[in-house]
Amino acid sequence: DIFKLFVSIFVHKQQQNALPNVFKDYFIVIENLGRRHTRQSKNLFIKRYRTKGGEKCLRCTGAKLWNDITDEIKITPSLTMFKMAYKKYLLSKYE
Repeated sequence: DIFKLFVSIFVHKQQQNALPNVFKDYFIVIENLGRRHTRQSKNLFIKRYRTKGGEKCLRCTGAKLWNDITDEIKITPSLTMFKMAYKKYLLSKYE
């Protein structure tokens, strides 16, 4: 769960433009691809990889974790509030 927390923090920072410009297009929101608007249009695009190693990369893992988070947590503007809400979300999975 610590791994999930740190990956989700990285994605949150990227979505809030708090990372260097190198990571600006690292994760792409589906609605920005120019496709139809669906229920998943706010989720991140998950690139398909041919190998298991590719599926374990940060880009793929981060998008999968981010897409599983509720929208209330995703739109949290403050990093501190995001961390608290995400920790509660992770702990609620154990109940």
